[in-house]
Amino acid sequence: MGKFDFSKPNVEEMMKKRDVKGLIKALKHEDGWVRYKALKALGKIGDEMAVEPVTQILGDEIPGRRIAAAQVLGEIGSAKAVEPLIQALKDEDNQVRTAATEALSKIGDARAVEPLIQALRDNDEKVRYEAAKALGEMHDVRAVEPLIETLHFGDDWHGTWSIRSDAAKALGEIGDVRAVEPLIQAMKRNGHIRVRSSAAHALDELGFQPKNDEEKAYYLIASNSWGDLVNVGEPAVKPLIETLESIHEDPTQWDAAKALGEIGDSRAVQPLTQILIKESRKGEMGGEMLQKRAVEALGKIGDARAVEPLTQALKNVYPDVRHEAAKALEKIQSKKS
Repeated sequence: MGKFDFSKPNVEEMMKKRDVKGLIKALKHEDGWVRYKALKALGKIGDEMAVEPVTQILGDEIPGRRIAAAQVLGEIGSAKAVEPLIQALKDEDNQVRTAATEALSKIGDARAVEPLIQALRDNDEKVRYEAAKALGEMHDVRAVEPLIETLHFGDDWHGTWSIRSDAAKALGEIGDVRAVEPLIQAMKRNGHIRVRSSAAHALDELGFQPKNDEEKAYYLIASNSWGDLVNVGEPAVKPLIETLESIHEDPTQWDAAKALGEIGDSRAVQPLTQILIKESRKGEMGGEMLQKRAVEALGKIGDARAVEPLTQALKNVYPDVRHEAAKALEKIQSKKS
């Protein structure tokens, strides 16, 4: 059994005493755990004296140490750390770049805006997310156009729906009127419901008022305000059909199908029928709730064009869908007679 090493510095005690010089010295201790604890302690104390020695660790060959150093520099929050952290945005390790982005966000120095704009095109999604978040928090209008570009073109190599959502949030935080029309288009555009939702929330922050009932319908769909949506009536049909056909998240499709049934416009018959056929072809892999909502909606609309697909739905693998199909057929028949 080895002997306990009483020669190790007591990092906890130094932190209590705010012994910054002692902790800086401990950054060079041969024991890695001592170095790590000293580094984190310096972050908690937040003394600018630690910036230079911690900055030196950004050049360490081990990524984990570079990550910890960037995080600590963010906690210290000194403007002296901005330039080294900007350089860290070019680090080969994506987690280091992410930590540097977060740190720059905490410091909030204007010098970081242009490098963070460049980080919107980083090949790592987490870095892009932190860059968009940081730019929103910094409220610098230089970021507006790049964020609008990210909002529109986030589906290419440098983005997915999540970065478009982050860009929308950031534009709402910055509050520049140039973002209004792009956010309206993002709210309307076929795509991920999270993007639409973030765009609607950002428009709220910008004081958005719908120009007409159709635009109001897009806004209510994006805001998940289904109860209010039905009251819009006929102008909501087109936005609802687009949502039914383009959003691939079941709860949203369920609600869109239900709303179309409650509005009762015959334009919804074909898209509801297509959804029913498409989902039923998946067999037991199909969406039971979506098929059920489509059948219910077709029954409420009561259009004779739905008879054939509803008759086929009587053979559906799901008992609830078969049951609702029978009820829907009865409603259509009673309308005829």
